[in-house]
Amino acid sequence: MKEKQHLQHYIVAGPTGSGKSSYALEFAQKVGGIVINADSLQIYQDLPILTAQPSTQDKEIVPHCLYGFLGPEGQYSALKWVEDVTHILEEATSPCILVGGTGFYFNTLLEGLSPIPDVPQATKDYVRPLKLLEVRYLLETQDPLMAERLHPHDLQRNARALEVLLGTGRSLSFWQSLRRNPSPYAFYKIGIFPERASHESAMKERVLKMWEEGAIEEVSFLLEKGLSEIASLRSAIGFDEIESYLKGDLSLEIAQNLMMIKTRQYAKRQLTWFRHQMKFDEILSNIIGSKERST
Repeated sequence: MKEKQHLQHYIVAGPTGSGKSSYALEFAQKVGGIVINADSLQIYQDLPILTAQPSTQDKEIVPHCLYGFLGPEGQYSALKWVEDVTHILEEATSPCILVGGTGFYFNTLLEGLSPIPDVPQATKDYVRPLKLLEVRYLLETQDPLMAERLHPHDLQRNARALEVLLGTGRSLSFWQSLRRNPSPYAFYKIGIFPERASHESAMKERVLKMWEEGAIEEVSFLLEKGLSEIASLRSAIGFDEIESYLKGDLSLEIAQNLMMIKTRQYAKRQLTWFRHQMKFDEILSNIIGSKERST
């Protein structure tokens, strides 16, 4: 059995559709490791296709952790993710490969949490009853830069940003720029930056495959169950387009095209973030196509 202090752990980060999950699976097989999710939407159990979670077959090849364990209305945070990952690392007897595209998760793990002062209870009591549109209006007018960084349907994160702004007098972005308590673990960081042409082709293929393989049924099932309008799961790319298609507001072609556009836009934001916010030990650009499915 390998001694824990001698274990080498890894981070595999990259944009959506870059093939990073397939690469992490192959890499885990080579080093006898386990794969840990670092994607904020792949934690949910109800949209495995739309959020491009590893298949059952992949999970049988090597152990996978922190995938598909949370219900549709569940709440999760970067802090809870770091706590869960740290617990896995503490117990690990084989290399851990953290893979995903949620930069804030990696940033929180590597650099620590921001020293945000406690928000007065009166401020929380004021913000929490507000509806999503009210929260977004206040945040967009008083802290437009922070509002731009948040998904407009994510009530939890928008409300938190507004609470911090009103309760401390400073933007959440200011507090996030102050780091502390970095992880005691060292990671070899691998960045997946695919070539543009192959990446765009992979993203288009993946969007179409999601529609063909059951993403419509996934969204339909959640809507029939009465998924709340403020559920974080609604921020999954393609959810809005599929919902509009099911309602008859969009044709199949238009809905798919809109999803492709959003996917490309999101991938571009991820690439920009990783290039400027993370220092990688190794950068790969030609892994797309090594597996049939890329994530």
